[in-house]
Amino acid sequence: MAPSRIIFASESIIPLLHLLCRHLMNTEHSNRMRVTKPNTRLMSIVYGIFMLISISHASYGQNNDILLWQMNTPINIYTSATGHEVKTVILQSSMDDLWYCAEVIETSELRFKVLVSLYPDISEEFYYSCEGWVDKTQCGVYSDVNIYKDGVGYMYLYPDTTLTDPILYRQNDDDGNLMLPQVLTVLEFALKDGKTLAKVIFTYDDKIVVGWISRFCINPYSTCN
Repeated sequence: MAPSRIIFASESIIPLLHLLCRHLMNTEHSNRMRVTKPNTRLMSIVYGIFMLISISHASYGQNNDILLWQMNTPINIYTSATGHEVKTVILQSSMDDLWYCAEVIETSELRFKVLVSLYPDISEEFYYSCEGWVDKTQCGVYSDVNIYKDGVGYMYLYPDTTLTDPILYRQNDDDGNLMLPQVLTVLEFALKDGKTLAKVIFTYDDKIVVGWISRFCINPYSTCN
């Protein structure tokens, strides 16, 4: 099955910011005899813009970004949709508070083609960016609550992209124990009325469940809260 292109016009500014940052860093280091430190003021301005856009992109089904959920274990980024050649390997660290966000630019049966970037924070290194294919088993979004009933949160799961006849999945049991997985594996995206929907798969009550959700996020610091 040939990969299909997913394009969101609002995301076009992010690669431009990447290029701007790279230009600033390269310019400051171009003359090593005279310049040894990056222009922190300019970098802070660009960082602020990038942070605002990244936060907006991480909210409630308005983007085609995904969470790479595996922590403290190497994640392979492949050169193709089906091959075994590894382009690079990244590692997310809970100890170092190191996270990556991935923007989906193409999809195939088993993998997403993504632009992987270091999640914005206040570290000295501004970002790391690479493009390649990652297994869908590594890709997810944080689940979110659609409705509360008697103080209990429920997520809507739809059978298709018409967003009708949702099935309600309870977030916690009566003792507060988590019933709904915090991270749901993503299979594909769809666009409806300007909003991104995610097709997800997860285990609930010892059963495998597949369906579409309209509310989700990828922010590792807020997790939709």
